[in-house]
Amino acid sequence: MKDAYYFTHDSNARNDLRLVALRVRFGWSGYGLYWAIVEVLRDQAMYRIASSEDAVATIAIAAGADSAEVGKVVIEAMRSGLLVDHDGWIYSPSLTRRMETWDRKREAGRVAASEAWARRKGSQRVANGKPEVTH
Repeated sequence: MKDAYYFTHDSNARNDLRLVALRVRFGWSGYGLYWAIVEVLRDQAMYRIASSEDAVATIAIAAGADSAEVGKVVIEAMRSGLLVDHDGWIYSPSLTRRMETWDRKREAGRVAASEAWARRKGSQRVANGKPEVTH
């Protein structure tokens, strides 16, 4: 099954004081860049990117944005805790937490569907050339 690259997003995120501060400094374009950065992180394995000299440039290219502007937004987002640079990785604690919940639910659904399919398959037998469901 193809991943839809889903992640939850609070409809009132614009009111988070950290994002308000980002908007004060960079306007709505900074807010948009922040969410583009989060979307780039969402697309990465483990929802993070290696912290390196090229990290900002990599994010900028993936987001289709100016590297200097992305760098400024990343620094401001790190100052406020929206983004974290820890143990060699840049990530969003909020995105990571939300995606861990999403991943657990998705895996539980996959397991449940697999078990249900196995039960259905095991409960069918053929009678008179037609599958018959037993209860």
